[in-house]
Amino acid sequence: MQVLTNLLENAAHAAGPKGWIALRTSARGERFMIEVADSGGGVAPALRDRVFEPFFTTKPSGVGTGLGLSLARDIVHRHGGVLEIRDRGDHACFVVELPNYSPLDRSMSLGMMPGRELV
Repeated sequence: MQVLTNLLENAAHAAGPKGWIALRTSARGERFMIEVADSGGGVAPALRDRVFEPFFTTKPSGVGTGLGLSLARDIVHRHGGVLEIRDRGDHACFVVELPNYSPLDRSMSLGMMPGRELV
């Protein structure tokens, strides 16, 4: 939920009051994707690697902390997925790709089974 909240808040800020946000989901094999795109100007190529750094922001001073994308990427990684930027024409699209199961969920369920030991 936190990942989607962060992505949607960023998209709303980038799109502005008269812009649009597009949310798309899909599944392929054992993975699924969530894509968040908006009508904003996209992310400059020079900033693409930096937007996931903690405390980095393109927003004006006093707006945001620069932690949203960093936290979102960390959460997605902990669940065995990736969060990246892909081009969609003139717009950027943030894509979350996750397995249909979470390694965290799997280890927790194994831990609850009698006689099972977490390795």
